[in-house]
Amino acid sequence: MIRFSCCALFLAAAFLQAGEVAYEYTADYSYVGGAPTKLDHGRAGDVSEQADLLHFALSRQVGDGPLLRLGVEWRRYSFGLPSSAPLPNTLQGASVIVGADMEVSSWLVRIEAQPGFYGAEEALLNGKNFNIPCILGGSYIVSPDLQWVAGLSFDLDRAWVVLPGVGVRWKFAEKWTLNALPPNPRLEYTLSDSLKLYAGGDFKTGTFRTDDSFGNAHRNARLDSAVLEYNEFRVGAGVDWKIARSITLDAEAGYMPFRDVDFHRAKASFETYSGAPYGQIALKAEF
Repeated sequence: MIRFSCCALFLAAAFLQAGEVAYEYTADYSYVGGAPTKLDHGRAGDVSEQADLLHFALSRQVGDGPLLRLGVEWRRYSFGLPSSAPLPNTLQGASVIVGADMEVSSWLVRIEAQPGFYGAEEALLNGKNFNIPCILGGSYIVSPDLQWVAGLSFDLDRAWVVLPGVGVRWKFAEKWTLNALPPNPRLEYTLSDSLKLYAGGDFKTGTFRTDDSFGNAHRNARLDSAVLEYNEFRVGAGVDWKIARSITLDAEAGYMPFRDVDFHRAKASFETYSGAPYGQIALKAEF
């Protein structure tokens, strides 16, 4: 934790000494209807969801060297649960973004860490909730219309600590682009300079920790201060509308066929066995 605080201070100092700053901002909200979910002891019930994301990052070139990235992010999942369901009402994470983009041979490489607190329910700022998920990714540019991407995701609290990913961005026709990049691959059709249609998927994942009394409150002491892994997959379609030169509004709707809450260390798991529709709206800006 101290090492990453020092790294953040170093990056902040480098920002002050470097050139022009670029900004990126994302705010999105989505709602998922009640999805039938397998709970403990043969019980089942509908679980609805509201998800929020706030993301803000700065990037700045240091001479001819790497492009430094520094920012903050807050993510929250809030669930509508059956009475006494052994699941948290809330999962949320508040983190710092620390990273860099650089050119290595013919690859553009990104290294990024998000040290922060990832907890269940409302008690977020707890030392046990501290974690440092990281990504390492690279993009190989074949041409302006074709780029290959490969990467690794690291999370010590996940059942699979390292997850690989591969993808491609291919503009195969004047108005069509296959943007098959994890975690949200999609096919895009450009109607105009300001309007784009798309269809695809979105895989959401993260790890969080419950508080010290969560398990006892649900008659399962193994779930006290337990790590849970959250996974969710959505398929849908939407419209991407550039409402100003640097501001985009996204509206999306579709179906959530899978959601899983896995207390893998405590040997307990709860998953949907039938999905639910969802809707999402997002505002993005880059300056």
